[in-house]
Amino acid sequence: MGDEETLSRQIKKKEEEVAGALDEVKTEAGRIIEEARRETEAALAGLPSGRSGDAGKTLLQQIRDKEQEVAGALDEVKKDAGVIITDAQREAEAILSGARTEGALEAENVFRTVRAETESAIKTLKEQAAHETEVIVTRGQKNLAAATEEIVRHVTGKSN
Repeated sequence: MGDEETLSRQIKKKEEEVAGALDEVKTEAGRIIEEARRETEAALAGLPSGRSGDAGKTLLQQIRDKEQEVAGALDEVKKDAGVIITDAQREAEAILSGARTEGALEAENVFRTVRAETESAIKTLKEQAAHETEVIVTRGQKNLAAATEEIVRHVTGKSN
């Protein structure tokens, strides 16, 4: 049970790490989108966006540039999230594989232990049975002469 609890804790930890990474991705994406929104609003209001080279571009060109920048940033964030998720899945699989291997080894150890205990118990029972048989045979041999005499007397009708 302890191994299962450890495995569950490790999986839960990985799930939390993945959830945290996804939250970071969402936060970063939100920040990028908000930044793009502010810059777009500034451009629409006729304010400079603070970038050199934007003054000669039309508003439509500036919006298109910002859309491409945001799309590139989102693609990068998605790629990073994919890598984090893939790594977490691989690590979870490695943990599960290790747990399966460890479980199989533990099962084999338990089997060997129980088998040895059973063989020992069988040996003890055989030794006890052999001892009891020896005691009964010895007692029977001791009483054999008297029993034979009694049977002969009974059959022949002679009494002592």
